[in-house]
Amino acid sequence: MSTDPRTVPQDELRSAIAEERIALADDLSTLTGDEWGAPSLCAGWSVHEVVAHVSQSGFPHTWAWIASAVRHGGPDGGEDVRTRARAARHGPAELVELLRESATSTYRLPLSNRWDPYVDLLVHGQDALRPLGRTHPVPRRLLAPALTFAWSSPLYGVRRRLRTVRFAATDLDWTAGDGPLELHGPAADLLLAVTGRAVGLAGLSGTGRETAESTLGG
Repeated sequence: MSTDPRTVPQDELRSAIAEERIALADDLSTLTGDEWGAPSLCAGWSVHEVVAHVSQSGFPHTWAWIASAVRHGGPDGGEDVRTRARAARHGPAELVELLRESATSTYRLPLSNRWDPYVDLLVHGQDALRPLGRTHPVPRRLLAPALTFAWSSPLYGVRRRLRTVRFAATDLDWTAGDGPLELHGPAADLLLAVTGRAVGLAGLSGTGRETAESTLGG
């Protein structure tokens, strides 16, 4: 499998998104009420709110997204308000069902990259389940190109912020960066790190660990 996200056929990416939405819904359906209310890896959001966010990605919401961003000081503020409102409207079982219903949706926000929905789904699954001690394996099928996309995406900025670090997976054939320092470990932990989540550093090691911790806050 190529590590270049540009070479992955569109139908293969869409199939991977559908499979992961179903797999994540299956795992989320086993959570208890207390687990739904627990803090996630997303600062200020509970597990319930993370799932409210990820469950809406397959449903058209372009104009609501724009209007909310305008009213609340930008995309981040708008997304926070809309996500909290969605969580208040929908209980856990409803959100799981909405995630299933959207499995084959091809919708994404205008100007977003075709990989954004998949990486968002992979990472938010970990945001929701890791703090609970739940295991939700990150699928290996398109993990290498997903890592390349996330590492290079200006949305996360890790390529620029950690330009002295070379990243290397120990469980699949993937590397990124050419800096003098190295950060290596499982691909699932690298995915969290390259999307700016310091918690991913716990499973990584190498000469770039200290630099990554100071940059990401680990």
